[in-house]
Amino acid sequence: MKSPYSRAYVAKRLFRLRESGVKYISKKELVKYFKKQNPKISDSTIRRRIYDLKKSGVITNSGRGQYLIENRPSFLPPDSAFLKKVVKSLTKRFPYLSNYCIWETKWLSEFTVHQASLPLVILEVERDTEESVFNFLKESYNNIFLKPGIKEVEKYFAFNEKNIVVIPLISQSPISKIGNIKIPKTEKILVDLFCEKNLFIAYQGQELINIYKNVIKKYAFNRTTFWSYAKRRKRYNQIRRFILENHIEGFMEEEN
Repeated sequence: MKSPYSRAYVAKRLFRLRESGVKYISKKELVKYFKKQNPKISDSTIRRRIYDLKKSGVITNSGRGQYLIENRPSFLPPDSAFLKKVVKSLTKRFPYLSNYCIWETKWLSEFTVHQASLPLVILEVERDTEESVFNFLKESYNNIFLKPGIKEVEKYFAFNEKNIVVIPLISQSPISKIGNIKIPKTEKILVDLFCEKNLFIAYQGQELINIYKNVIKKYAFNRTTFWSYAKRRKRYNQIRRFILENHIEGFMEEEN
């Protein structure tokens, strides 16, 4: 008979919970379960058992002290020679520039119904460096814009060509690193799509709903990171209303 706190036994219990409609479990609940089975179990052993459950794909981080009872991969964007080239030239010219991130809106294509004909490369750099970065890149690239407004987006952005947009990076933005390139985390992209309606005009309305629903359905997603950044951008209430009004599941931290 398997131990009641072995990984296989706990996994079986968790899968039964999932089948009954429970999607999330808290760290407190897992700790309570392990201590009920063995009151003398150490905190380090509990941490190791929770780590094993995550590593084996039984649970996935979904926020501070919260886990999704399901194996979800992290979103991994397609490799881009263009982004690598931009970052290589940028870091060579500005070796002190450590706070930045870069991404392409074509990453969103797997989450949308229609394919946008206005491809953007978003380069966010530390505040007060954006003009220097813009002037440097302007020597090598066409269709590059510094903090564009709605008039520039509508009048000057090129269809079916890469448009490079240089904007200041919001401090404490959720960023990850793939190879030598710093990219925004999925949580940041979703908040920014909501906040920058003029820049991301092609991804508003139903497409924004599609993106939110498909991201949360397919990939690992940290709700704490998402809401912390939404608060950082002072859009918590607006985004919460958008999610509730459109019945988008999986974002609210009180969900279980």
